[in-house]
Amino acid sequence: MTINMSNKNEKRKMRDDNKGIKKWFKSTKEETQIKSNGDDSENNKESTIVDVCPDFSEAPPSLPEIHHITQTLESIEEQPAFHEDQNVITKVAVELKELYSLLSECERKIKQSISPELCQETFVVESLTLSNEIKRISTTLAELCSNQLASVTDTRRNIADKRNKNETISRDPADNKKYDDDELRYLVFKGPAQPKLASFPQNLVLKAKHYQCSFTTTWYHDYPLLEYSIKNNSAYCFSCRLFGDGPGGEKAKDAWSVNGVDSWSKMKSIGKTKAGKLAAHFKSTAHLSSQQRLLNFKNKKTNIDLMLDGNCRQADQKREQLLKLNEKVIISLLDAARFLARQSLGFRGHNNNPGNFLETVNLIRRHNPTLNQWFNDCSLRKYHVSYLTFHAQNEFIQLLGDAIHKLILTDIYEAKFISITTDSTSDRSHKEIYTIAIRFEKDFEVNERIIAVSELTSKVGQDICDYVINQLKQCGISSEKIIAQSYDNASNMSGKTLGVQACINKKLNRSVMYIPCSTHFSNLVVKHGSIISVEYVNCFGILKELCNFFSGSMKRHALLYKNLYATEYGLLIKDLSKTRWSDRYNSIRAVLISYKEIVETLDDLSVNDKEAKSRFIAGNLLKKLKSFTFYTVLLFLKNLFSSINSLIIHLQKPQMDILTTIDILNDTTKLLDQLSADNVNMDSILKESLRTRRLSNMNEEFKDYLTALSEKLKWFAHLSPKFIHLFSMNDAKELQKIVPTLDDGGLLFSELHLLKLKISNCIDMNEACDLMKRNNRYPRAQLVFKYLLTIPVSIATNERSFSKLKIIKNYLRTTMSNERLFHLMLYATEKDKLDQLDLAALASDWGKMKDRRIELSVCQH
Repeated sequence: MTINMSNKNEKRKMRDDNKGIKKWFKSTKEETQIKSNGDDSENNKESTIVDVCPDFSEAPPSLPEIHHITQTLESIEEQPAFHEDQNVITKVAVELKELYSLLSECERKIKQSISPELCQETFVVESLTLSNEIKRISTTLAELCSNQLASVTDTRRNIADKRNKNETISRDPADNKKYDDDELRYLVFKGPAQPKLASFPQNLVLKAKHYQCSFTTTWYHDYPLLEYSIKNNSAYCFSCRLFGDGPGGEKAKDAWSVNGVDSWSKMKSIGKTKAGKLAAHFKSTAHLSSQQRLLNFKNKKTNIDLMLDGNCRQADQKREQLLKLNEKVIISLLDAARFLARQSLGFRGHNNNPGNFLETVNLIRRHNPTLNQWFNDCSLRKYHVSYLTFHAQNEFIQLLGDAIHKLILTDIYEAKFISITTDSTSDRSHKEIYTIAIRFEKDFEVNERIIAVSELTSKVGQDICDYVINQLKQCGISSEKIIAQSYDNASNMSGKTLGVQACINKKLNRSVMYIPCSTHFSNLVVKHGSIISVEYVNCFGILKELCNFFSGSMKRHALLYKNLYATEYGLLIKDLSKTRWSDRYNSIRAVLISYKEIVETLDDLSVNDKEAKSRFIAGNLLKKLKSFTFYTVLLFLKNLFSSINSLIIHLQKPQMDILTTIDILNDTTKLLDQLSADNVNMDSILKESLRTRRLSNMNEEFKDYLTALSEKLKWFAHLSPKFIHLFSMNDAKELQKIVPTLDDGGLLFSELHLLKLKISNCIDMNEACDLMKRNNRYPRAQLVFKYLLTIPVSIATNERSFSKLKIIKNYLRTTMSNERLFHLMLYATEKDKLDQLDLAALASDWGKMKDRRIELSVCQH
């Protein structure tokens, strides 16, 4: 209620000040006319309204003259510079009040410490939180005071320097700068620069159209604060130019204070019903607030009285406290949105459930009395806003998502090279969702970031290519940086004629290296190896039947769980994944570890189950599990898949580089060769020739892929620590042709020759990259290693995003828009960027997105 009355008083005072502004300029004009004895009488008659610049051609006054005018105007002793800034006092007082409230909380804690029911851990944790908050506010207060004192010192030093140099001050608005207090007093004393020329410069284009084509002095009469600059032939606003900064000036336009306005045809009117630029500006909130600050500065005694008026200062402090509280509320709401998005949780509820966002805010309110009071006082404010509606939630989601996307794009813009990967999957709403990931290096560390998530109805290679290129353009990413691409082995993606990789080459009119996805290829090898033998197929069929049997009945599952729980290392049976063939290793391992318990459970069910069908199935499965062929094949597949599973896990790491990938593939093929040469594993159930053919086919697929990969990267192979001693001048010259911006292969060879010993001592490529990071004296070697790190290995990042897609777009959220889905996917996949966001800065951005019903402290600074 006090704030509303204060607002009414301020509006009433502003109207009175608007009425008195012309009187002040008239008195200022009379003082100026008395001092200018040499003025022509006709010119005095012509200057009937406000001519505060009778002779603009005269040399600007020096600072001693300014100082003399200042003493005459003040009629009081000179005050320190920081007394002019009432906002600083208000800010310091607000911080002191917050500190005082926390000290009161300390007294409560001291009284609480003698309570016999006190929980020691809770007391220590709350005390630590309280001390951290006191430390934060004390640091802020100390920085505020130190910065202000430093500003006062700098201002005094600058004034002394100017007086020594006897510099002058220009009154032309085009020469606007940051003025000190003495200069401001002089400019306010002189008033707006309103020269009256015989003729003003004309805009010939406007003149040809018979529009208003030049400035006219009649506008001075209607708008006393209007200024004209001879230097750039533009109009300015006197109060906005000198006092534009402050409450109410957040949305002020620079045209009237910095750049000037020269749209002469639109000054009075824009159309039949629209007011001109002059009327629109001089009625704006930003102008009225600057005009109020001008009047306070002009009436020095009144301004000091206001500063000394305790009630006004207390009202200002309460308003500043309210602004800071509003800021804390919005930051808390943003933090609640960030928490839900980070955990891939839903926001909104329904009629019987308020939703996660509201419940999270209520949780915060229960532990924050100040925040709780803000929401309780919602109905007492002028506008009953709480920013808890779904519209506000959407704004928070968009603001956080755009901030993350901006951070990602900033990193990509700084990268020298990039590679692209894309993949698709169908969601619960039966839409085909495509994701685009960009791989790049930053400080010799590999980054893979999602930049686009969107629906695409077509699966044609050319359409997918157009989608990728358009998304890159929308993000402002240059296609010239693309050095490599990677997709799965589907024909529409990897086809040499109509696949995406071929269309990208045609679109960019150059050859872009294509790396088939290594994890997808490894899964295909496992799949082919699993179906090439009847014994393998039967083994996996039994595992699938076993999983279905126990998962199809709660009673059977409970009995199995009881038997497994009695053992120390028992594992539940796992289903066979249709897409992730590497998960079959987990199913095989679980059956082998829990083999005894599974057999005992089946034996029990085959005898004691009340259902005849269940007894029959249990008995049939028991015979199959006790089969020597099944158990031996299971052991063999476990040994085989454990090696391949390790390979796939390594290839899925985002930090994996292409040379390390080739090394791991080499080791895998050697292991398969060893298994193929071993005559013990399968002799008892398979003929030697048949077993050898099964493993050889799997091994040949790996070797073919390895050969193709090595051929594409043959000139990079000798950069690894194992083979750096083989790096030759020929390798350097070939790399000069491949790596963009690499200017001299000979210098590259020299640099790597100097680093050869250090690189060879590195254990792996990670250590080699750390070495390159520390050696800035070898720019060409660094460039080649950056190129090497950017080459993709797999599309695992895209696949991981699809795992988040299934969590985010569940059956309750199938109508989600693409933009909202993209933002929520960014939160879930780019959590490190989400944690880096500055919520205070985002709260400021939120306040500036549109006209808000509440004001924030960060928007005032």
